Amino acid sequence: MRAANRMAAAAVLLALASFPPASAGSESGPVLSASPSTRGGSLDCESATEAVADARRDVRKAKRALRAAETQRAEERARRRLRRAKKRLRAALEAKARACASDGLLRFIVTGAQGKGNQGQLDVAAAMDAKCAVSGCDYVIGLGNNIYDNGGSSTSDPQFATKFETPYADLDLPFWLGLGNHDYGGNGAGNEPAKAQVQVDYTSVSPSGDWRMPDQYYRRRDQHVEFFTLDTNAQMFGNDAQQELDVPAWLADSTAHWKIALGLHSYRSNGPHGNAGSYDNAPLTPIVNGAGVRDFIEDHICGKADVYFSAFDHSLQWPQQDTTNCPGTELIVSGTGSSTSTLSTPPTYPTHYQSATLGFAYVVIDDREMTVEFVDTEGTVLFTRTLTK
Repeated sequence: MRAANRMAAAAVLLALASFPPASAGSESGPVLSASPSTRGGSLDCESATEAVADARRDVRKAKRALRAAETQRAEERARRRLRRAKKRLRAALEAKARACASDGLLRFIVTGAQGKGNQGQLDVAAAMDAKCAVSGCDYVIGLGNNIYDNGGSSTSDPQFATKFETPYADLDLPFWLGLGNHDYGGNGAGNEPAKAQVQVDYTSVSPSGDWRMPDQYYRRRDQHVEFFTLDTNAQMFGNDAQQELDVPAWLADSTAHWKIALGLHSYRSNGPHGNAGSYDNAPLTPIVNGAGVRDFIEDHICGKADVYFSAFDHSLQWPQQDTTNCPGTELIVSGTGSSTSTLSTPPTYPTHYQSATLGFAYVVIDDREMTVEFVDTEGTVLFTRTLTK
């Protein structure tokens, strides 16, 4: 069967040059929608997925050839090859979107606290690439702290290259990103709001086109799933009046089967920062204690979103559901995109799993089932759990 799929994938790639680009759909404000056209012809989802995998391999080969080029002529040939390979990959991804539109299947990575440009980030990026090559990925979701330690000064800041474009060059996937305290500058104090807008603006100039941040907070629909990316740093400072109006309204009017909230700051955590409302063991210190995040999550996310992913502490955690203060919402921490921090042992707050290990969360949503894996830099699946709705 796999050989047949590979043959079909090869045929798909040969035909991709004649495929018209899929419609990007309409956008209104910070609301985005992935609405691929109806499947056409004999192209099936499995063959289209194989075609994407083959196209990704071609891009990687072209990049290796470019790095190995020793003469200007060889470099020019390699650049032309890479442009053709990327064009085929874009076409393959659009063909897959059409073919798989009715399958109810989404596969993506969730990572956070990743933007350090260090060896840890490179190791996690390589593991993400390997996982996507084997299991398939539609995109990556970044929870914030994209540019350590102090955000980006402008859209031409070289840190965008060293902490995003270069580490993730082999992935060739859209990264749907949110903001963290370091993205707001102040060396993590989060008190330079102009730097947050720099990251929104970088979306239009990213050389790869993979950086996606349409606004400082936004919603995005993909098939039967809707994502709600929060600006938790604004919540920390109480600068979230409009967000407090928009997000509850978005959640209320969403018809998606799965509703997933995304933010940097965690609600429950066994790491050094701890729980919102008493971050860093400072429950009486305004702003620092995260009371604004706690109140926002309890008022607008708990019981309204199915899952809340966060990354304030640099660990992988799946706390048990807080049925008293946050019933109906699973809380997952995926904050080891470039480094790790400590965890309380035994856990202060009960968990299904926790580990201070470099890695990421790999999510598969197949109709009414959502499976989340924690994967380390060796590709080992450390933990897996499935939700059914």
